[in-house]
Amino acid sequence: MKKLFLGLLLFIGFMAFASVSFAEQNIQVTPQLTQIDLANDAPEAIIYYTNNTSSALELKLSVHDVAELEERNPVGFLDPKNAQNYKYSLSSWVYLDKQTLLLAPGEKRQVKASITKEKLSPGGHYGSILAEIVQTTEKKKVQVKAILASLLFVRAHTGFEIEEAKIAFFGLEQNFFQFPKKAIFRFQNTGNVDLAPYGTVEITDSNNKVVGKGIVNEDSLITLPESIRKYTLAIKPLQSFISPGTYTAVIKLRYGKANKTIETKTQIFTEGSIDIKITIAGLIALLVAGSIIARRVRKKKKN
Repeated sequence: MKKLFLGLLLFIGFMAFASVSFAEQNIQVTPQLTQIDLANDAPEAIIYYTNNTSSALELKLSVHDVAELEERNPVGFLDPKNAQNYKYSLSSWVYLDKQTLLLAPGEKRQVKASITKEKLSPGGHYGSILAEIVQTTEKKKVQVKAILASLLFVRAHTGFEIEEAKIAFFGLEQNFFQFPKKAIFRFQNTGNVDLAPYGTVEITDSNNKVVGKGIVNEDSLITLPESIRKYTLAIKPLQSFISPGTYTAVIKLRYGKANKTIETKTQIFTEGSIDIKITIAGLIALLVAGSIIARRVRKKKKN
């Protein structure tokens, strides 16, 4: 079971008369993303809630489906009505061992989520365990209402899980003709399970020598099925001096359990290490100075 900590905390509302802000009270849920592959993992997840505040808390627990927001992170929560027709739904097949959880100040407790794996259709299924927090302190007249979210991504094991993707777009960010500092690509997941692309972007000259390089997806960001996600990465020059000219940028990606590969390329023109704007300005200045000097010389000859 692979657990990633993404830092997802969604505020549903904050009511007035609070003497202490919610963030300062530090109510914690871990992990904030649990990934389960039913080919290898048990169909369950354990979520921990810690109350680091000085007040008792009650958590009301529920499970909701999530879907990809176009080129955005985090994912979005689906309305229960819309989730009925969502083929990657998970909420109907997750059962919590507690519906409410009482936490004393400083207390840490767990909630177990069990998955009915026999009911899952092929592919990935995506949900979130939501904990609604309601805290009331009569003395301070404090009432805080918020939602803590712990994402739960489950990959079924039916033999019909599909890992397929393509590069929908690839380009380099340039300021005028400067050597690019960033690369951008859109990863289109055409399969039925979530995927995280990894790989490199290399910029080569006419002799196929690598002059710049970047690493793809160092944060292990995920693209859900039938979605497109935008990824950005930094490009690092590998030479102290880069000549002006045309260069080729190649992106090579691998993804999935089978480490499938895809690649594409594009060409750019760059001024390299030479600032063309300053060079042009210098040439114009030289031409102007040369013209002034030529006029003075002609005047002297006439005199």
